[in-house]
Formats: sequence, C-alpha cells, structure tokens
Amino acid sequence: MKVFPVTVVCLLFTITAQAQDISDVIEWIEEITLEEKDNFWIINPYVTIDPEGGFLVADRDRVCAYTRSGKMKVCFGESGAPGAPGTLQSPDEPVRVSSGHILVPEVTTGNVSVFDSEGNFVKRYSRIIQGPVFLRNLPLENKVLVIGLVEINRGTRPRLLHVFEIEQGRIVQSFFSAPVALGDYGGLLYTIAPLAVADVRDRTIVAAFALFDELYFFDLNGNLKKKILLSLPHFRKVKQPEKEIASREEWFEFLKTFSTMNDIFWLNEKVILIQYTDTIDLQRRAVRWNLAAVTLEGKLLFDLRDTPRLFAVDGQRGEMFFSHPAHETENYWMVGRLKPEVLRAADLWP
Repeated sequence: MKVFPVTVVCLLFTITAQAQDISDVIEWIEEITLEEKDNFWIINPYVTIDPEGGFLVADRDRVCAYTRSGKMKVCFGESGAPGAPGTLQSPDEPVRVSSGHILVPEVTTGNVSVFDSEGNFVKRYSRIIQGPVFLRNLPLENKVLVIGLVEINRGTRPRLLHVFEIEQGRIVQSFFSAPVALGDYGGLLYTIAPLAVADVRDRTIVAAFALFDELYFFDLNGNLKKKILLSLPHFRKVKQPEKEIASREEWFEFLKTFSTMNDIFWLNEKVILIQYTDTIDLQRRAVRWNLAAVTLEGKLLFDLRDTPRLFAVDGQRGEMFFSHPAHETENYWMVGRLKPEVLRAADLWP
C-alpha cells in the first residue's frame, strides 16, 4: 500500500512533463474581449494585473486601464507631440504603486513617466538607465524594481536588477551581475532586450538571464538565496559564434539559432511559469512562443512549443491570460488555470 501514492505521483509527473499541447495542462475557463474605441486595435500589448482590479495594458503610444471583464476605464499617453510631457514612446508593462500612481517605462528611451489614477501626467524620470527599462512592483514603500543596464561598457558584467526610489527619483541599490560580459557572443548582447527578466512574490525576487536556462532567487536586499539549473527540453542554448557578427543579415540568422527568455511569472507559491521565444523570421516579426512550468526546486512540470502568447498572470487567483489564437488582434484573450493533475505534480492539490 505504501507504493501506491508514489506510483500515482510519478505517473502524474510523466503525463504533465510530456504534454504536447497547452490544453493538456491548462483548463480554459473564459474568454475576454478588451473594449476598444475609435477604430484603435491592440497590436502588441504589454499587460500587468492592476492591484485595484482588472488590467493595465500598454500598446504603441498609450496605456489603458480595464476592468476584469474587459471594459475600458481610462486611456492616457497618446495625445501631443512625440516626446512632450505625458506622451509615451513604445511603453512597456505599467506598474501601479501603493500611492495609486501608475509608472510607465519606455523601452526605446529609458524614461519612466508617472500618471495619477485618472491618467493625468505627473512627472517623468528621464533615462534612468542606459538601455531599455522594465519595471516590477515591490512590497516596499515607494520603491519599484528596475530591470535593465545602468552602464553599457564592453567587457564588463553589469548588474541587471535595481531598486528605484520613486520620490528621490534615483536608483538606490543594484544587484544580479550578468553571467557573461557585454560584447560576448559576437556582440549579440548589445541587441537583446531585455537581457534579464524577473518577477516578485511576497519578499522573493525570481530572475533569469535571457539567454541561459537558469533561475536566480533573491531577497529584497538583493542577496542571492539560491540558483537552479532548468532542464527545458525545447530551450535552445546560445553558442559562441566563431567570429564577430558583422552585418544585419548575419545577426538575423544568428537569432534563429537559440531561444530567449521573454518573461517569467510567479503562478503561485510553488510554481513558476517561463515564457521563451524562438525567432523564426525577425524581419517579419515571426516568433514561436513557448511555455514551461517548474517548481521552486526546478522540477519540470511541462515545456510546450507553439503556445499562445501569455500576457499576464494573476498570482493570487492562479489565472493566466493568453492571446486568443482564433483572432488577429490581441484584444481577444483566453483565461486558463492549471489542471488538477499538474497541481498534484507540484504538490498543490489534495
């Protein structure tokens, strides 16, 4: 009788780890259509869960707040001359902080703009880092996590995570040194954005270097708690080219040879989702989205190729929000949860 529970756990792990389709591991619970106005169609959204309810969605030159059902509440950032106060250039995932203000990073400029809860412009922090800037909320008063490069010097291993003090408008702490030097891999590291991805749950930060299949866990003081090596069957590791990448064509071809971590999410207290991409044709913006799930010990739950794009995760409800493959525009979403057999494999189901 003692053997039976172990056999069941092993069988569940085998079923989930070898899943071939996303519907093998996720049960779809509903569909959401984000409301749109004035013939504006969402093309390439960046999404965060709004702590006040619903979603914050950035796309092209604006940010909109939506209810959980997809009803538009407010949009801002899209009017005015480019670069004027309150306008946005290539905004990434917005973050609402405890004051109610919304911080919006700009991928192309390194700027962070601040808006109030009604979408009114408050102020802008110019070029807080040298490369593209990405944000995550922190359970710290008046602070956010910044992901990106403060310095871009060949041969150095820059720190990739930073604590930004909002009122002071400056970085007060930096950690997570890049595992390789800038300029390595034929100069490729100057072209990958972001070089790191991260997510925060409670008082733990999980991070990854975009080209490697490893996860790093830090406390809020930037101390490394542990590092785990992942075993993702479909993740293609980058290889050092024999020579410097000298042309745009060589760069496009090299990008097709390896995978890049696009995002990581805390799904719950024991499971982390990893979304990574394979470039198929960068000139046509064709990529393959892949999705994996692992436990905090690094046990693989599944690794799937050719999945819908995962926009956001509600780590409190265990809900995942994906693009709907049946629609061309990305204001149509599917919502899913992990199936019970996957949760059992992660010891999260009775």
